Amino acid sequence: MNKSNGFDNYILHLLTFTVMLRFFKMCMCGLYNVWFYMLAATGIIICLPLFFLFSVKEEWYPSFYWVARNIWAKLILFGMGLIPKVEFSENLEKGKNYMLTANHKSMIDVMLMLQISKNPIVFVGKKELVRLPLFGHFYKRVAIMVDRESAKSRAAVYGHAERRLSQGLSLCIFAEGLVTAPDIVLAPFKNGVFRFSIHYQIPIIPMSFYDCERRYPYHFSYNHFVGGPGLLRAKVHKQIETKGLNEDVVRLISQKKDEPEWLLEYRLKAFKIWNEMTEPEWAHVTYEKPDFQDITYYSAPKQTKKYESWDDVDPEMKKKKNKK
Repeated sequence: MNKSNGFDNYILHLLTFTVMLRFFKMCMCGLYNVWFYMLAATGIIICLPLFFLFSVKEEWYPSFYWVARNIWAKLILFGMGLIPKVEFSENLEKGKNYMLTANHKSMIDVMLMLQISKNPIVFVGKKELVRLPLFGHFYKRVAIMVDRESAKSRAAVYGHAERRLSQGLSLCIFAEGLVTAPDIVLAPFKNGVFRFSIHYQIPIIPMSFYDCERRYPYHFSYNHFVGGPGLLRAKVHKQIETKGLNEDVVRLISQKKDEPEWLLEYRLKAFKIWNEMTEPEWAHVTYEKPDFQDITYYSAPKQTKKYESWDDVDPEMKKKKNKK
């Protein structure tokens, strides 16, 4: 009987210790979460004069980026005890345009992205972030915002992106388009990364962030408490070229259009014939030989006019509709 009571007491003490340990961990993770916001706010306050100055003109964005990368992001990462460890499959060339993308599971993904790229990058992100106090002000001035519910906004992004690329900057889009739930390892990619890259013929630089979610997830949103200091491992994979046309691109386009097999074979045959053709030598004609692999094969769809009501529709179109 005494042995039984002793065992029961042991189990009771063990359960009490486990509950207390879990409660302590929850408190520490909560404080760690608050510490992140304190560091982020402190960094913005420290850099406030420089942020204001360098966000006045687009031409000064490289200086804004330098401050954000070397002061603001480093303060947050090292202040939280997070040490980036990045493996590069190949180095990024200075002054070359790239499309950077990675999996998105944490708020510190942005800081890690800043540490990876010494070359200035411009983030393309959702318009809702403008609502954040102070951060939203600078985000609105230096990032490319898109309203996903507005076709006009999505179309306007191309003009903004082209202007920033002409300034020698690169773009960054998180391909999943959102921070996914804990049970989703990798969500389906949105089209933005691929459309931009093909449209502007810039290589895609895919990255894998291995530890961001484990070190600092969205605690309260996920209703669990994990995280803490440590290494932030990341791998920068080999770039994916988007220039030119090859059989893989033909197959991909055919697949997206849901074409029958016979039509795909017809396209591949036509591409092979074109690929083996040689350009004729014209007499008394001098011109620069075209680089067919440097041609853009994607164009953003044109926006059609939207009518507010049936009364705004052209009368001729109404007649055709009534005939049906």
